[in-house]
Amino acid sequence: MGTLRWLALAILVISVAMLAVRVIRLSNAPAAVMATAEPLTAMAAAPAGTTAEPSLAAVTLGTATGPSPDTPAPGMPAGPGPGLAAAAAAELDSHYAYMLAAQRPTGAIAMTPAQLLINPYFANLAAQALLTRPGHLPAVESWLNWYLEHLNADGTIDDYVVREGQEHATGTYDSADSYAATYLSLVAAYRQAGGDLQWIRNHRAVLERVAAVLTGLTGDDGLTRAKRLYPLKLLMDNAEVWAGWQDWADVLVSLDDPAAAAAVRQQAARLQAGLQEFAGNEGYAWALGPLGLRREPNLERFYPDAVAQFFPFAFGVTPDPAGYQRFALAHPRWTELGSDHFPWLFTTYAARRAGDEAAVAAALDTVRRRFPDLRPPWYVAESAWLVRAVTTAPPGGGDGCSACRPAPG
Repeated sequence: MGTLRWLALAILVISVAMLAVRVIRLSNAPAAVMATAEPLTAMAAAPAGTTAEPSLAAVTLGTATGPSPDTPAPGMPAGPGPGLAAAAAAELDSHYAYMLAAQRPTGAIAMTPAQLLINPYFANLAAQALLTRPGHLPAVESWLNWYLEHLNADGTIDDYVVREGQEHATGTYDSADSYAATYLSLVAAYRQAGGDLQWIRNHRAVLERVAAVLTGLTGDDGLTRAKRLYPLKLLMDNAEVWAGWQDWADVLVSLDDPAAAAAVRQQAARLQAGLQEFAGNEGYAWALGPLGLRREPNLERFYPDAVAQFFPFAFGVTPDPAGYQRFALAHPRWTELGSDHFPWLFTTYAARRAGDEAAVAAALDTVRRRFPDLRPPWYVAESAWLVRAVTTAPPGGGDGCSACRPAPG
C-alpha cells in the first residue's frame, strides 16, 4: 500500500512537471520556431480593473450536435458578414495571397512565405480558410496529399523544417490529437466546398488511420490526451477533436456509410459529455490530469487560461457564448492584439461568432495599423482566422455583445 502511495505521488509530480515544461518550453520559444498546436508564448496579465465572470454552473456543453460552426457550413464561403466595412473584404486578397505564398511546390503549407517551417496543424487551418474562396481547391488538395504522404506508421505526423530546399522531419510534434482532428475537419470542408468525392473514397483507408489516432488517445471518459505518454487532457484540443469527430462523421455520410458515421458521432457524444469535467465555478479548467489534477483558470493569464474559455464555443461544442464573454471581460483590450507575442486572430473569429461586432472591427483596424506588411510574428494561422472571421456571418447580424464588456461605473 505504501508503494502504491509513492507511485501515485510520483505520477502526480511527473504530470505537474510535464505540464510546466509544456508551458515554459513553448512560452520561451523564439518567434522563428512557432511549432505549437496553439500559439503559446509570452503571457501577459490583463489590465487592472477587469471584471470576474459569474459562476459557470449554469453553462452547459450538451446542446450542440452539428459540425464545425462556420455559417453556412465549414469551408463554404458566406461572404463578408453584415456590419463589416467593405474594405475588410477587399483586404482578404492579401491574406489569401499570403497563405498561398507559404505553399511549397511539394504541396506543403509552411508557417510563412519564407517557407522554413512546416507545422501540419497550422497548415490545416490555412487550408480550411483557403476554401472560403472558389478556385483554391487544387492548392488544398495538394496539401491534403502532402499530409497523407508524410504520416508516421502510427498515423501521426511530425513537424518539418526546410534546409537547402529539402523538407526534413523534426521527429516531433506538439499534439497528435489537434493535428489529426483539424485534418479531418479540413477533409470535410474540402468536400463541402466542392472537392472531389472520389479522392476521399480513394484515400478512405489512410484517412481511417488519421481518425484512429484520436481513438487511440481517447480515455474512458471520452476525452483525448494531447499525445501518447502525455498525461494531460487539454480543453482546447478536445474542443477541436469534438469538431473533428463531427466533421469526419459528415464525410462518412457522404460516402454512404451511415453506420460508420453513427459510430463516430457516438465518439463525439462521449467527448462532449466528458467535457463537463472541465467546468468549474471560475470558468473552464484548461487541463485535466491523473488523480484528479486540474489546472484551474487564472483569467488574468491570456494563454492558456483565458483563451481556453472560448474554445468550446468557437468550435461549436456549445452555442453558449459565455466562454467568450468571460475572456472578453478579463481582457477588455484584447483587440489591440498585444496580449501575447502572437496576434491571436482566433479571438476575432470567436468574437464574430459571439456577435461582438465592435471588437471585430477594432481588431481588424489593429491589423491594418500593426501588420500592414504581414511581417512576423504574423504567420498563416493568423491570416486563416482573419479570413474566417470576415467570411462568417454573426448570429442575428450581431447585437454588439453588451455582455462582453464591463458594466459602466
